[in-house]
Amino acid sequence: MLGRGVALTGLATLLLALGAPARADDWPEKLEHQNGYIYDFLPQERWGKLTADDARKRFYLVGRWQQVYGDSILLYKAKGIRRFLRLSPGPLKDQLTNNLASNGGQLAKRRSTVQIMGSVARLDDQVFLKIERVDKLPDDAERYREALTKLANDPDKIHALAEDCRARAVRYEDPELGAMVREITRRELDVRSQQLGADDHRARLELASRYRKEVGDSSGAINLYATVHEAEGAPKELVEFAAKQLRVLRAVRVRIDQVNWSWVTHEEFKRSEGYIQRQDQDGVVRWVRRELAELRDAIGEERKRQANQVDSPRSDPFKCAKDARSGKVRRGQTFAEVRRAVGFPQQVYHLWAPLNDKKNEQWTQWVMSSGTRIYFVNGWAISKRTSATPWPAN
Repeated sequence: MLGRGVALTGLATLLLALGAPARADDWPEKLEHQNGYIYDFLPQERWGKLTADDARKRFYLVGRWQQVYGDSILLYKAKGIRRFLRLSPGPLKDQLTNNLASNGGQLAKRRSTVQIMGSVARLDDQVFLKIERVDKLPDDAERYREALTKLANDPDKIHALAEDCRARAVRYEDPELGAMVREITRRELDVRSQQLGADDHRARLELASRYRKEVGDSSGAINLYATVHEAEGAPKELVEFAAKQLRVLRAVRVRIDQVNWSWVTHEEFKRSEGYIQRQDQDGVVRWVRRELAELRDAIGEERKRQANQVDSPRSDPFKCAKDARSGKVRRGQTFAEVRRAVGFPQQVYHLWAPLNDKKNEQWTQWVMSSGTRIYFVNGWAISKRTSATPWPAN
């Protein structure tokens, strides 16, 4: 790294310094429910550890739904709580057995966040929470997204929220939260980038590195590297470092107009030229023209059509000629008939490939000025795509 950056002495210290909201959940110490009872919040470290002194007290806790198991509720990634959350036979147990919450929400195993309310009871030497309600709360990703909207443009608090989300993503092995971490971090980096001073070149390089490593955003990194690379008066070593990173990222400098230039990713540049990425039969991903990709798609479609039965394109010569005179393109027409129907093509592509493991056939693509693409095999039309059909994107 190049030196300056945000020094973190630990997430706990950061959270204390920043204050709320740095987390997606900030459960109140007491919950007054519409049923008239007041419930104390029960943190996870006390799950399964209530004593006889807690008898008849009411608590609520929040966790991830797992399932009903006998007369108990199991929560995902919560150890040591078997037979701690107990259900009595009746409508509530039947409801939860069918993964339906008290407030009507459908519960998804390992995903849904639930709020469980109950009163402490004792049976022999066991102290447990006798369940009264299980309500579905917004899922974690939804709560993090809502928390993010409340942080405005405070990058330090946004960073703290991302770290909290990261810890939960690891705990629950949740890929959706992993994606949420990247979303929150991107917001942090965007805010920090907007707040940089004009001459803060070193900080730009630090942010560019984070865009690459933490968000996987080459475009965001390129914008920052390019700003340093082209900045007047920037230290030479920083300009050279930025230039090196632009080469590593294979960034391309393109003209916007007669005066201005911009930097784009190699992928953006290739796609702007009409290329897409396709995996060959040997498993290698290569850049190919979109026209060639769609021609290969048309070949694949015709092979499937011919796989189970012989379907000669030229099945009705009279109808083909009649439609050509009426300006219509139909399967089975010849090059001449298609020209009569819609005119000459703007572009023509040919490809030799077998049909159903037979000898090589000539496959042809006509790209018309209207955007329509017409496909042929051995000079007979087999299919077409109108201008409303988008070109392949992958």
